[in-house]
Amino acid sequence: MKDTNMSFDLTMNSDLDTGIQKITEALKTEGFGVLTRIDFDQKIKEKLGHTLPRTVILGACNPTIAYEAYVQDPNMLLLVPCNVVVTETSNQELSARFIKPSAMLKALENPSLLPFAKIADLMLEKAVTKI
Repeated sequence: MKDTNMSFDLTMNSDLDTGIQKITEALKTEGFGVLTRIDFDQKIKEKLGHTLPRTVILGACNPTIAYEAYVQDPNMLLLVPCNVVVTETSNQELSARFIKPSAMLKALENPSLLPFAKIADLMLEKAVTKI
C-alpha cells in the first residue's frame, strides 16, 4: 500500500470483478457500505465514444461517521460518499485508490470535522490492508 496526501493506493493481482468484491468485503469489515457504483469506462464509451481501461468508481460510506460529521456540519454531505477508484491496469492486475476523507474535508475548512475524517482515514487504511 502507498499512502499519499490524497489517497491510499494499492495494486492487486485480480480481475476487476473479483477485485471489486474483495474491496467491498474489506470495506464492510470496517463499517463502510458501497452506496454507488459507476462504470466510468462504459459511461465515457457511451457518451463520448472513447475507449478507456475498465474503471469503476465505488462510493463508500460509513453511516455512523457520516451522521456524526453531518451533525457538526451539514455541508459535509457535499463530500459523501468517499470514492474508491478501481482500474484494470492489465489482464490480471488492478490499481485501487481510496480517497482520504481528511483530504476531502479540507475543502470545508471546518476543523471540528477533522477528528471524524481522521477516524475514517484509519478505518479505510485498515480495510485496505485486509485486501
